Amino acid sequence: MDEKNENLPIKGLRRSFSRRLTPIEELKEAKASLAYWWYRTLKESAAYRDCCLTGGLGELSTTYQNFGDIFNDYADFDKWWFERGRALFQLKKEPPKVKTIAEYKDYKRASERENVLILEIPLALRKETSLRAVRKFINEAHQALYGDRAVDIFDVADVKIQFNKSKIRTKTIETLLNIHKIKRRHPKAKLLEIAELANIDPDIYVRMEDKTDLTEESKAEDLKRRMTIAASRYIKQAENLIYNAERGVFPYLGNWKSTVT
Repeated sequence: MDEKNENLPIKGLRRSFSRRLTPIEELKEAKASLAYWWYRTLKESAAYRDCCLTGGLGELSTTYQNFGDIFNDYADFDKWWFERGRALFQLKKEPPKVKTIAEYKDYKRASERENVLILEIPLALRKETSLRAVRKFINEAHQALYGDRAVDIFDVADVKIQFNKSKIRTKTIETLLNIHKIKRRHPKAKLLEIAELANIDPDIYVRMEDKTDLTEESKAEDLKRRMTIAASRYIKQAENLIYNAERGVFPYLGNWKSTVT
């Protein structure tokens, strides 16, 4: 670790913003973070494996420079995290904090910064009165800058690589990687077989129509149809997830190729 920066917060590890974590605490949080699933996603990438075999040559060289050889040198996540991973997501400087201005030079420095609100608060006022006024000024400043969008320090943190803003849950990523692994290990398996091996929920994409007159045979065929559709869509999403992760965009399930002109 860099002694100078080791105390800085790490994006994705929320508790690191409030206090310094012990190595055990940090590793536990890291394994529940998107950083862990980015690492796991690259582990499923045949293209990134080939890149590692060539020492980082080719189209994925930038990702190699960041993540390194996760199949040999950093095959173990714990080692990768402390020797390489944490530096990718650790803030380059302390996050902004509310503080008093004691000297003119501090005032001049603050006045030249963007997204800083300077207030004069008479101490002769009651605290409740001052707090109401401060809250009003802050709300107005936030509205002018961000509108109704909430401010999230974790989104604007200055780190080497950024996570893609997404509502994708880590459980979904885990499911997609599991299905991709099954497909990789059973390349000749049909979609229905992959769905059965992955224990896919058949109602995830296509629900069976409420027909009480269906025979047991029809219900069985409909179940197979829905499981096949779900497996097909999951596989496509998994392939997109891996392709995008290879190119520094994570997590993202869309077709990143079509967004790049």
